[in-house]
Amino acid sequence: MVKIIPLLTKYWYVAVILVLMVVVYFKKKKVSPTTEDKDLQADEILNEARVRDASAKMHFKTVALQLAQNIGTAYSIWDPRAWSENDDKIYELMLPLNQSDFDIVSSLYFKTYAKGNNLSEDLAKHLDSKLYALLKIK
Repeated sequence: MVKIIPLLTKYWYVAVILVLMVVVYFKKKKVSPTTEDKDLQADEILNEARVRDASAKMHFKTVALQLAQNIGTAYSIWDPRAWSENDDKIYELMLPLNQSDFDIVSSLYFKTYAKGNNLSEDLAKHLDSKLYALLKIK
C-alpha cells in the first residue's frame, strides 16, 4: 500500500484514463429506448385508456412529450435542457385539458416520456407559483 500511493501520484493520468474508459464502456452498454419503442409503449397506454382515434392519440402523445420537454424531465440530469423550464409553454399546454385528458396525459408522462416522474408533482415543483395557482387541473 505504501508503494501504491507514490506510484498513483506519479502516474495519476493513467488512472484518470482508465476511469474514463470504464465510464464510456458502461455508457455505451446502457441502451436507451428508441422513438419507436416509446411510440409503441404510448400506443399501449392509450389503448388501455380506450383512446381509439388516431388524431387524438397523436394529440395526447404530443402534449405529454412537450410537457416533459418543457419541464425538463425528458432529458438526463447532465443535459442543459433539464436545468430550466418554460413556464409559459407549460401553462399553455395545460390550460385546455379537462380531468380525463389530464389523466391520460399524466399516464403517458409518467410511463413513457418522463420515466417515473409524476406530472402533478412536477407541475407543483417546477411551474411558477402564480401560473400553478391559475391551473384548474393539477
